[in-house]
Amino acid sequence: MSENILNNIKSWIPIRFYLENNEPYLDWCFTNNIQFTDIFWDKTIEKILENHFCKFFRPQTSFQFLQDRMGNVDYLIPNGFIFHTSHCGSSLLLRLISNIQQSIIISEASIINSIIHYQINNPNKISNNISYLNSICNVLCQKFNEKEECSVIKFNPWHILEYFFIKETFSNIPCLFLYRNPLEVLGSFFINENFGFNPLVPSYYGINGNVKNIFDKNVSDLTLLYGTILNIYNRNSNLKNILIIDYSNLIKNLDLILSFFNIKQKNIDLEKIMKLDSKNQETIFKEDSIKKQDFIKNRFGDLSNNYLFKFYNKLNEISVK
Repeated sequence: MSENILNNIKSWIPIRFYLENNEPYLDWCFTNNIQFTDIFWDKTIEKILENHFCKFFRPQTSFQFLQDRMGNVDYLIPNGFIFHTSHCGSSLLLRLISNIQQSIIISEASIINSIIHYQINNPNKISNNISYLNSICNVLCQKFNEKEECSVIKFNPWHILEYFFIKETFSNIPCLFLYRNPLEVLGSFFINENFGFNPLVPSYYGINGNVKNIFDKNVSDLTLLYGTILNIYNRNSNLKNILIIDYSNLIKNLDLILSFFNIKQKNIDLEKIMKLDSKNQETIFKEDSIKKQDFIKNRFGDLSNNYLFKFYNKLNEISVK
């Protein structure tokens, strides 16, 4: 029944990936051609589900149903992937891109997270999982507006650990890695009252089992992420497809990033955009990098000899200045 209704999947997107009798299925939602420009994909889905039809009429199909119909979907191959270590300018960059060009922004989509999680637990099905990730990313980047010219996918921080799996699926997509002074990232976790103390790396990776508190867990997670970026850089034979940038150098390298993603440039009111908080456009942005550094130093002591800072300093050596 659902598959007959969804024979033409234009204006529909999958919003949930799940297993039924150990087979992959999808939960679909009618988008009403809404534009995906929010800083977080799930926020756009929440807006869509405020419509009663979209909320209660949710067809379910096999994953094979999507793969069989991808040939009829008008989608934009992603211009670039953004990997980040959290609180390091990725939301600001998406905000800028959406103002520069009609864009499809897929940011930390929970369904992509579910599929990558599924791959971790089913490594023997990797060939199928590659096609799963390919189909999901492409259908999420389908065009609902003829003026849409580019698409960008931002992954969750821990997806850095799955970079090589992701690149098996999209071998030629330019990848930007954003990072930041770890004291400022840690400060964001503890100063921002609205931020949940969620670990950057999920527990199902089976690491960090001996840490005793959330601060040590976040330090350990950041160390792993920074070290993984260095490993990716050292192992990658095509460094032309990799760009590594520190938060402090993001804005001055905006033109470089746009060129790297092959996004057409135009004049925008950069000062106006940067006046507002990138995650909450109703809040004025306040530069607090020094405050965050001082907060962590005063509360948790000196971390300069930690491996986290050794990796951070090595990233500074290879990143764009």
